[in-house]
Amino acid sequence: MAELLGSGQIVTRPYETISHEEVDTTYPIIWLVLVNQWEAIKSLDIRKYHGTNEQILYLITEQKPQILPPYLSDNTLFWQAGGGQLIDNLKYAEQRILQRQHFYPKELDDTFLRLNFYGRSPSFLKAVKLIKKVSCANTNVFIKGQTGTGKELTARAVHYMSDRANEAFVPINCGAFTDDLILSELFGHEKGAFTGAQKSKTGLLEVANRGTVFLDEVDSLSPKAQVALLRFLQDSEVRPVGGSDVKIVDVRIIAASNKEMKELIKAKDFREDLMYRLDVLQIPLPPLKKRGEDIQILAQHFLSTLSLQSNNQIKVLSANMITAMQAWNWDGNVRELENFIKRAWYLTEGFIISDTSLLTGSNTTDNDVINRINGDLEAFDGFQAAKEELIVQFERDYLTRILVKTEGNISKAARIAKKERRSFCRLMEKHGLERTQFST
Repeated sequence: MAELLGSGQIVTRPYETISHEEVDTTYPIIWLVLVNQWEAIKSLDIRKYHGTNEQILYLITEQKPQILPPYLSDNTLFWQAGGGQLIDNLKYAEQRILQRQHFYPKELDDTFLRLNFYGRSPSFLKAVKLIKKVSCANTNVFIKGQTGTGKELTARAVHYMSDRANEAFVPINCGAFTDDLILSELFGHEKGAFTGAQKSKTGLLEVANRGTVFLDEVDSLSPKAQVALLRFLQDSEVRPVGGSDVKIVDVRIIAASNKEMKELIKAKDFREDLMYRLDVLQIPLPPLKKRGEDIQILAQHFLSTLSLQSNNQIKVLSANMITAMQAWNWDGNVRELENFIKRAWYLTEGFIISDTSLLTGSNTTDNDVINRINGDLEAFDGFQAAKEELIVQFERDYLTRILVKTEGNISKAARIAKKERRSFCRLMEKHGLERTQFST
């Protein structure tokens, strides 16, 4: 850029001539304003023209003062700092814009945005298209996805995009209730039906009449509760516990689980005939590690939320941090990413979140394994099991750090690790790491 400016191939013009006309694009627009003396910034009147997709960087040509004036913000950099800092600041400017205005694909309508559905990766948009199709069909739905992938948000999207949108959406976590309590929650009970039933209660299936009931962790239902739910799905009849009156209700059931249901059915822990009734239409949700650029889009959304809660204080992610986040496994998916961003925000004092070691606080680490060994010797099946788990955690962390440093250059990473390239690739395959996760 310096060479192009010096040779006249990049044309500069006085800031007074800059026009901020409406353009047919929502892509980030970054204005690089060259200033000879930093004191001149006080008199520049450019900020009032900012659109939500614009950001200004001030590039000062004079020497950087030893003590920076308070009005020089994080948008200010000095020429002698070099091209590396300029590139970094361009990336930070783009992040500022992302935190003000997400760049949504056309597939995301208002319903998804109200529910905080963010992303534009192919796997995410495939799920979005499926949600739209499923919402139009008045039948039961099964949502399959790992912990933290957004199963309840998906259920809400299906409900609010369906003809039942104006009726009740009732979520129930099946794993939070005992056998008798889940039956009481679903079907209600009469006064005196069991110990503690001091008055009659209407069941949630009846409350949700003409609406939707979301059964999360449906795999945790007891055999007795499974039979009761199957009977309801067959005839749509609700009879309170301890009662004799039967009511017919019209309820759409959306069930979800993070377990492999085929294995539970094979082990006789879940009824196959019940699964047939629940799994009429299925929505599989992709894990976060398969969503590519969505990791940064979601991170920027969480950062913007924290900014609003902190008097518009801005924080951005360093290039190394973004690369490390792209390479991370995210076993807890979106929920884990949100918790990490919160932790990184509060533990980072400056403008740039760059400490990649903060990531290790969101998953099992070597220290976590050691602490569990110290705390509960019976947590492992002997010395060898504890040792093997430590080795696995060390190998993955070591490989990740090297690949982040080399930006996915396997040959360079293998040389640093003092291993043959083929052997290094086998280790990457063992831990599910791919070169493309680390390349920029």
